[in-house]
Amino acid sequence: DIHIIPDASVDGSYKPKKAKRKVNLKTACRDWALTLGILILATVLSFGFSRVGFTEANIIAVYLLAALLTSMVTSTRSSYILSAIGGVLVFNFFFTTPMFSLRVHEHGAPLTFLIMIVAALIVGTLTDRLKSQVKQSTQAAYRTNLLFETNQMLQRTASEEEIFRVAQNQLRKLLGRELTVCPGETESAYLIKTASRVYGSVVMEDGKPLEAFEHSVLQSMLGECALALENMRNAREKEEAKLQAEQEKLRANLLRAISHDLRTPLTAICGNAGILLSDGEMLTAESRMQMYRDIYDDSAWLHNLVENLLAVTRI
Repeated sequence: DIHIIPDASVDGSYKPKKAKRKVNLKTACRDWALTLGILILATVLSFGFSRVGFTEANIIAVYLLAALLTSMVTSTRSSYILSAIGGVLVFNFFFTTPMFSLRVHEHGAPLTFLIMIVAALIVGTLTDRLKSQVKQSTQAAYRTNLLFETNQMLQRTASEEEIFRVAQNQLRKLLGRELTVCPGETESAYLIKTASRVYGSVVMEDGKPLEAFEHSVLQSMLGECALALENMRNAREKEEAKLQAEQEKLRANLLRAISHDLRTPLTAICGNAGILLSDGEMLTAESRMQMYRDIYDDSAWLHNLVENLLAVTRI
């Protein structure tokens, strides 16, 4: 028995920690190279604007645009942070007096640099959050489409073996891994089960753990397969119950049909035997022989009928 009891002293302010991003070194190097290329392109464009006579505000907008582009084309958080700080340093080095130096003579320049960094970081954070939301929406749409496709395929199946085959193909398509879907329960496997019964197992051949999204879709798909197996089992039991009811009905109808055929010769046998017992001496020899033949014929007919019934029962 499990009892869930409220406790007023429990601190309800707990919030689960967000999962840390796993950064691939190859991806990080690619993002840093893209960031450096965008900064170089922004610097070249700023030199062109400076030659034409644009103001510092226009050049600042170029570096803010560079930070936005960096956050759009890269996937690591350090990229747009590097773009924000690098854009300020490059702007200070090439476009503020004294040029080609990181020293600043103007009193308002540090505030300008701070605003540039903050603005670039805000733009990068918002863009990164938007990309994350788009990714989640895409995953949700992919999951819904895959579950719908699996549901449609499961509805067209005609046997448990076909359900297992569909589940195996769809899971391989989803996870991109070699796996096996087999009936029965297997240790250290994902189970295809309902509340009352385990139908099958999914065994990962590589043994690697699943990501959160993959695990969520896997559990949903296993639930669909378990429901299809449960429905097939219920339909089979319903069909067996219907067949059994029809057999019982046929048996009852057969008994009702032959009851008259059984009763008629028995009545004749009993009648003839009673006459022979009570008034046999008063009858002529010919009449007695006729009654004996009638009793014999009716008995033989009953014997054949019983043999036929036994044969029908065996069939």
